[in-house]
Amino acid sequence: FGSEESVCPEDNLYRIIGVIPTQSTVDGEFENRVKLIKVSDWIGQTALTGSKHTSSGKGYQWSSTRDLNWVTSNLNSAILNGEYWNSLEKYQSFISPSVWYLGAPDLNKYASFTSKQFYNSERSNIGGSKINYIANIGLIYPSDFGYSIGDFTNSIYENRELYRTKSWLYMNVAGMYHEWTISPAGNTDFIWDIYHMDNGFVGTNETYRIFAVRPTFYLNPNVLYKSGVGTLEEPYRISINE
Repeated sequence: FGSEESVCPEDNLYRIIGVIPTQSTVDGEFENRVKLIKVSDWIGQTALTGSKHTSSGKGYQWSSTRDLNWVTSNLNSAILNGEYWNSLEKYQSFISPSVWYLGAPDLNKYASFTSKQFYNSERSNIGGSKINYIANIGLIYPSDFGYSIGDFTNSIYENRELYRTKSWLYMNVAGMYHEWTISPAGNTDFIWDIYHMDNGFVGTNETYRIFAVRPTFYLNPNVLYKSGVGTLEEPYRISINE
């Protein structure tokens, strides 16, 4: 995504989370759309240094003010839907503005929640100030990571070894690696994050910490398959039907 080079640069590789029922407007009709996430974390010009939780030592705070309102957070407005969005240039037309859900699953249940419980809570429990909003770019949900190894009835935490070996969303890096999700964790200053360490699981951390960020978005319905088989060596190529 974002490159026409014959060998896709590593920084332009994305993964397909799935074909997800998505709305363009709140309470609008659902439409199946392809949802993408960047393979590696994004490091823009305003990335903060000094992080012990990313492979590069750089990352972003979810909120420097410990505010759980994602809509007004700097990471949402200035970074993802500002700096990152502007870097896409002509490829902005490939992305569909979509509804993002801001529910807040209970942080005290991190070890017991199944993927389905996360999914339902993301869409039903009020987080910072709104339950949903419309934007071009967002972040992964806890449930996205949960469903990446299938729909299991036991909790994500209980499947840690499976996520490390089977999940296409797990980042196999040395050391301690944390990635922000879009989901607040109740009425505190904690956010749900993904632990990419010895085992992959979903936990919580304070908003001010500097963690990895992987931009996530939905493709427009007029984006078409062009070529490729979906491997690292021969990734899918896409075009847009103008």
